[in-house]
Amino acid sequence: MIGLVVAAGILCSDRAIDVRMTDPIAAFVTSTRASLVKAGLERVERDGSVYFRSPPAGRGEPGSLAKPVVVLLHGVNDQAGTWAPVVESMTGHFRLIVPDLAGHGESAPQSGPLPLPMILERLHAIIVNETNGPVALLGNSMGGWVAMLYTLAHPECVSRLLLEDASGMAWIVPSTARSRTRPIGRSTPCSATRRSLR
Repeated sequence: MIGLVVAAGILCSDRAIDVRMTDPIAAFVTSTRASLVKAGLERVERDGSVYFRSPPAGRGEPGSLAKPVVVLLHGVNDQAGTWAPVVESMTGHFRLIVPDLAGHGESAPQSGPLPLPMILERLHAIIVNETNGPVALLGNSMGGWVAMLYTLAHPECVSRLLLEDASGMAWIVPSTARSRTRPIGRSTPCSATRRSLR
């Protein structure tokens, strides 16, 4: 009988060759995700979404809920661990939420189409479940695209929008979307949106 061991999120048999030798991409993913945990984030799995977050106040660092919340969004065909190089330097200043976007990393679905509305709905569920107010969104590549679309759909939930090498978008913003934008500092609390989801 082959014994099974779960190490850093990868299922391995005791007869398997070291994953670092056979699959460098899997080794990289495992290493970066482990770096998120080492930096003090905890892994959460909820309703098919997997994400890493700063521990709530009372566990880990005191007052973590009082810090500004930053949500880090990865690009296409990537996963939360892509942010590992910057997470440790950010944890002292911000409460972090680092999701695997729908259909990426460990988040469902594992196959099939990934319509943007589904990605935005899953992101919204994470934000309203983890926060009591607006967040800063930092999106890389496709994560920048998701961040822009999320901000247009839920401006009351976004305090800042930061884009790093965001995917180009060549489209005209409908006047209805433009009318929903607002100056920073004037918003309906994101917590009001939380009530409407339940």
